[in-house]
Amino acid sequence: PILPYRIEKNMIKGVVINFVDVNELMKVKEQIETFASKFQAIFEYSNEIIMVLSIAGNVSRLNKALGEIPAEQLVNENIYDFLNDTDGRELERVLDQMLKKKEPKELELGLTRGSQKRYSGCIIPVIDKNKKEELVNKIIIIWQDLTG
Repeated sequence: PILPYRIEKNMIKGVVINFVDVNELMKVKEQIETFASKFQAIFEYSNEIIMVLSIAGNVSRLNKALGEIPAEQLVNENIYDFLNDTDGRELERVLDQMLKKKEPKELELGLTRGSQKRYSGCIIPVIDKNKKEELVNKIIIIWQDLTG
C-alpha cells in the first residue's frame, strides 16, 4: 500500500510505500494448482468409484455411477437414502470409529435403491489441520464393486 508520510501538525511530507514479496505466495499457489489438477485426474480416470461426502452423508462429488445409480443422481443426495437400515447403521458405526481415531476404516455395504450390488469401501477422513482441534469436515470413500 501507499500511505502519506505525515509530520507535525498533520502535514504531508512524502509517501510511504510498502513492498511485499509475493514470490513465496506464487509458489504455494502453483503447488496448490498442481495438486488440484493431479487430484482431478485421479478422480476422473480412476477405475475405482470415488465419493466425497460430508459427515452427515451428503454426497458432494462422485466420479462414476454407483451400481445402476448415475453419479449425477447421487450428487447432492444423502447416501443414507440409498442404504437399508442395517447398512445405514453399519456406515454410522464405521464413521464413528473413523472420527474418533481420525484414520481410514474398511467397510462393506449394499445399495438398495436402484441396485442390489454390494461394495467394499475404504473411508478416509479429510482432516483440517489448520484448526486448534483437528476436525474432519469431509470424507472420501473409495468403493470397489464386490458383485462384478
